[in-house]
This record gives sequence, C-alpha cells and structure tokens, in this order.
Amino acid sequence: MSNQNIYSNSHHCIPTSIGGSDDDINVVDDVLKLIHGNYHHWGNNRTPCMNIRLASLNSIGGDFGIPTEPLKDIVEITTMFRWSELYDPRAFAHVADPCSIKRAFRSANFQLTHWLEELVLVRKQISALFNGGHFTVKDGGREIQNYMIASMRENNLQSALLTMLTEQQHKKYVWVNPMKELTRTDLEKAVKNSKPTESLQHHKNAYEELLHTQEQKLAEFVEKKRGEIQAILSMNPSNGS
Repeated sequence: MSNQNIYSNSHHCIPTSIGGSDDDINVVDDVLKLIHGNYHHWGNNRTPCMNIRLASLNSIGGDFGIPTEPLKDIVEITTMFRWSELYDPRAFAHVADPCSIKRAFRSANFQLTHWLEELVLVRKQISALFNGGHFTVKDGGREIQNYMIASMRENNLQSALLTMLTEQQHKKYVWVNPMKELTRTDLEKAVKNSKPTESLQHHKNAYEELLHTQEQKLAEFVEKKRGEIQAILSMNPSNGS
C-alpha cells in the first residue's frame, strides 16, 4: 500500500511509493473519501496503466471479457519496462540527496512485486485456457475487474475503464491526470472497441498467444528489475537491510 493517507481527499495518480511526486499534475484534490479508499483497496500502489491492463487481462473468461484485438492494443500500450514514459515527467519525484537511493530502492522493489504478481496471474489465465476455460481463481487479482466496476460506479468493465480514463474534476482527470494525452486517447479508443462480442472458445488460440507473449515480457522485466535492484544495492548496501 502507498505510504500516502488513502482516506484523505487528495489522490496521487502515481503513488508516492513508486516514485510519484506531490506536483500539482499528480495530485487531484477533493476526491470522495469512500471512492478514494475503494480505489486503493484494489488498485493498491500500482500505476493507472497497470490497473487498466490487469483488469483487462483478468476479464478473459468472464461475462464482460475484453475481445482479443482491443485487449492486445491495451496490453501493448501499457506494457513497458520504462512505464514512466507513459506519464508526464513532473509526476515523478526527483530527490537530489542521499534519500534518493533509498527511494529508488523502494520503488524498484514495489515494481518487482507488481510484475511478479502479474506474472503469476497471467500463468493462471494460461492454465485456465489450457484446461478448457474453467476460470476458478477467486483471489483479489483475478477479480480486479469486478472491483474496478464497483468503484467506478458502472455496470460493466468497458464503462468502468472509460470512466477511469475520462472522469474529470476541477479540469483534471481524477485517476489518470499525469498520463500523456496520446497514451490516454489511444487507450480510450481501444476500450471503446472492446464490446464483448466474441466467444471465448472461438478465440481461445488468440487469447493464449497474447498471454504467452505477455508472460515472456514479464519474465524479462522481472530479471531486468532484479538487476536494477542489485545495482542500487551496490551503491548503498544498507538499503537492503
């Protein structure tokens, strides 16, 4: 969980725990406390792009599953090792003092945890497809799309994703304000094309291919991030204690 007070009325779009700044572009004030708390219950300290991707991936096999082509677009847009490039640079804290190493270590650890969690979830999805599409996993990650639908006050995943990408308050996007406009509009276009009109079994192979590609990328990210953490530790071994 982010170290910010999730019960406050101020929402950090990029959580401070993974390097988010207190810059005006990253902070949205006057968010209703209940909605804010619900968001952090399932969104944890992940980035908006990762929550959008996870909800979309985990919709496979559900009643409101994202079809293969828009799902592929969503995954390709949001899956980047240097995911910070999807956002305005001002949304990230830049600390030029000894604390910067400690903060970088903490941020890298959170990112590693996120990718490991996603890797496990993707592998569960692959297993479910292989075993005939029987999606029996009921953990929090597998149900993230349901949490998103509830907290965005919508009745299906497509509407919830659109709300997350477009909801505004005081001329700011409540959940994705620091997201680069091209990223946001590309995601909005993909989501608008995501009406569930396909049979899971009819497109089983396409889903499997997409998930295997994502599995490979995540495995690469995990190894890169572990190397990054080791490099940070070599600069200041005390951070690992």
